[in-house]
Amino acid sequence: MSQNAGLKTAQAAVLIYLGYNDNCRLSDLARGIGRNNAAVTGLVTRMETAGLVIRAAGFSDGRTKTVSLTPLGWARREFVMDDFRTFNEKLVKGLTTSEIEAVFKFLSKAVDNLE
Repeated sequence: MSQNAGLKTAQAAVLIYLGYNDNCRLSDLARGIGRNNAAVTGLVTRMETAGLVIRAAGFSDGRTKTVSLTPLGWARREFVMDDFRTFNEKLVKGLTTSEIEAVFKFLSKAVDNLE
């Protein structure tokens, strides 16, 4: 899903998550993309070096770090979202609305069962 943006899958996940939760805590980002804090710290460091995100001290606690998309990060996110939309269109091609709803219901329940 991230081939047009030239990103790794984990980086694409960060861009998607931050698009909906910009300026979030690193720990929230880790939970949101299903990674541990150490993995996200390294990932964010690499993305910061690439100019995709910026880190800042948290509002209420300077020890807490937040992460936000840069203008370049927002632009790359658009490529990722285009790839994501194309992928989804291919995924549901030939399915009726009720079939798509049934698959979505199954996947949602399966995820809930794993928590």
